[in-house]
Amino acid sequence: MEDVERHIAAGAYRDDDNDTYWIEHPAHGSIGVLQYEDLEDGAPLFDLLSTTSE
Repeated sequence: MEDVERHIAAGAYRDDDNDTYWIEHPAHGSIGVLQYEDLEDGAPLFDLLSTTSE
């Protein structure tokens, strides 16, 4: 997880065609990631990745 946080902070998952956000919960912290893809394509896509409960 630290590698991903470091890459996101450095802008690795953000450019003109892609954008990435952490999904934060007030009590649980980071619970997932939302990534928009193909923003300049006219038909953007998104990926939603979430954690599992323990």
